Amino acid sequence: MAVLFRQTNVIWAAFVLAVGVFRQINPSNKREDSTGLPRLIWEYSRKAWLLRRRLVATHWTMVLLFAGFVTFLRLNGGVVVGDTAAHKPSLHLVQVLYCAFIVCGSQFAVHFSPIRLAALAKEFAGKRTTHKLKGLALFMASLLACVVVIKW
Repeated sequence: MAVLFRQTNVIWAAFVLAVGVFRQINPSNKREDSTGLPRLIWEYSRKAWLLRRRLVATHWTMVLLFAGFVTFLRLNGGVVVGDTAAHKPSLHLVQVLYCAFIVCGSQFAVHFSPIRLAALAKEFAGKRTTHKLKGLALFMASLLACVVVIKW
């Protein structure tokens, strides 16, 4: 598991999941009146619990990712693989690229579902050419980023 997924990126994936859940719970992005952060966290947690089945159905790839990581922790007895003295925590900026690769890979099925692919095809068939070019440029940049991450 450590070879397939850098352990520190689980934290990044948790942030991505939190944003996805927040957007699904609060699609209008409207701020609610609250007496403070603890109350706000309680309200969103309550909403998430009430919508748990829909949230799991939507974010099943991330749930699977976390389940795999927890399984790895239990089987390995910790995060470090091998000699713990040789694996001291340090700043490693390339982890952002690793994180992007893993998050994109785990969300592939969500972003490229048949419904989204049909909407993308309809967008490309539409009259607005600027959107076509922006979409194509975004797709090519994403593809290039994946190739760069895989290569190096």
